[in-house]
Amino acid sequence: MQNPDSRNLWLAVALWSVVTFAGGLGAVLYAEANRQAEMETAWRRAETQAAAAEDSLLSGLEAVRSSLQLLLLRQRLIDYGDAPGAMALEAVLKDLAQEGRHGIVLLSVADLAGRMVWSSAPDVVGNDISGRSYFTELTDGSGRQFSASPPEMERAASGWRVHAARPIPAADGAPVAIAVVSLDPLLLSGTLGQQVSRPGHSIVIHRLSDGTVRAISWDAETLLGHRPQPQHPVILAAQLTDRGRIVIDMPGEEGRVVAAWRVAGTSGMVVSARFDLAEEMANDTRLTVMLSLAVVLLSCGTLVICLAWSRGRSLHRRLLQEARHDPLTGLHNRRSLEAQMAGRAGPYAALLFDLDHFKSVNDRHGHDMGDRVLRDVAQALQGAVRPEDLVCRWGGEEMLVVLSRCPPGDAAPRAEALRRVIASLYAGRGQPIEAITASIGVACAPLHGAALPALIRAADAALYRAKAEGRDRVAMAEA
Repeated sequence: MQNPDSRNLWLAVALWSVVTFAGGLGAVLYAEANRQAEMETAWRRAETQAAAAEDSLLSGLEAVRSSLQLLLLRQRLIDYGDAPGAMALEAVLKDLAQEGRHGIVLLSVADLAGRMVWSSAPDVVGNDISGRSYFTELTDGSGRQFSASPPEMERAASGWRVHAARPIPAADGAPVAIAVVSLDPLLLSGTLGQQVSRPGHSIVIHRLSDGTVRAISWDAETLLGHRPQPQHPVILAAQLTDRGRIVIDMPGEEGRVVAAWRVAGTSGMVVSARFDLAEEMANDTRLTVMLSLAVVLLSCGTLVICLAWSRGRSLHRRLLQEARHDPLTGLHNRRSLEAQMAGRAGPYAALLFDLDHFKSVNDRHGHDMGDRVLRDVAQALQGAVRPEDLVCRWGGEEMLVVLSRCPPGDAAPRAEALRRVIASLYAGRGQPIEAITASIGVACAPLHGAALPALIRAADAALYRAKAEGRDRVAMAEA
């Protein structure tokens, strides 16, 4: 017979093993969840900074276009013999260049031979730019209407310059001169530096075609003028899609960085915000150490996990409340939808979707699979509607689609088409989920209500009827 003390020891060892295993497994799972949350937070900060930098760049480009238009207006005043008006405008242009706003430091006009005939800086008049690339691109007979140089070191200006140019046509449309706006990329870099919130953050502007650096938020002079980087990961990614996220292994001491990029409209430039990954994940590293100690000591692990989870969940909820888009599906949330619908005139249709028996998906396959289903449905709906239509996650498994310019006669057929799109998502693909269906309530403005809240109530009543009649169907609101 086994000694009771020995049996109790084995029971204690077994209980300790179970608790240790459960604590270790919980610690690993929580550490991974926290890592994902930290990563997502880093992505969101990077995307916010990239968007702000893109706005700054687009504002600068608009200022360049406006300056070129002012130079064109100056020529028009001269053509029409309005010398006083031309002189007044020249004074405005000189003040604009002196301010250095948006990096603009010089405005000039060159004749078709490449000789500067007017400039906001008098000592530039008479200079020859006939051999400069931005000039020859406009005078080689190709008919180009805009040209921009990469950053170039200007000895006369004792600094870096980027030149933007366009032809100035006469009244008959034939070019008579070239307007040139010169920018200091270091001023633009300084503007980017003001937007950086941490030492491990940086913002870079590349030319999308070849990866040439136009500006960077730190130490810009070390990169301006260097060889192009057409194989840079951000350049390769931005050539495929106009915005996104990426993790990059940087050479030297920079290590790994997370980056968010945005292609700035039709400017041919890409803005990226980069964060040092080690710095961003420092909190996660410290938390992992704390959890490991908690598992070894078996005394405060549960408390640490609960407090940290509560903190993470509170942060997650706050982010959800503040975001304009649903973080799980990427769709508009209610606040965003209501803002975009304010003042919209009909006819339009509101389609309220409810995924049938969605709770059973979570119960049978887990919440990760439920989240995947919501993302798949959201992506399918987004891809099946027109650009002017709106798709919103209304709550839980409910989604709302607003069809613009949709008369009542078209609403039900289009809703039926979307219902079939959802029904075909998993059908016949051997997925763990064999089928997903949706019930849809449809209401049209102004037939069922002039304002969005009334329209939603009508669509909800129709949705309730569709579910009561057997689900997986479309029901039209009653007039």
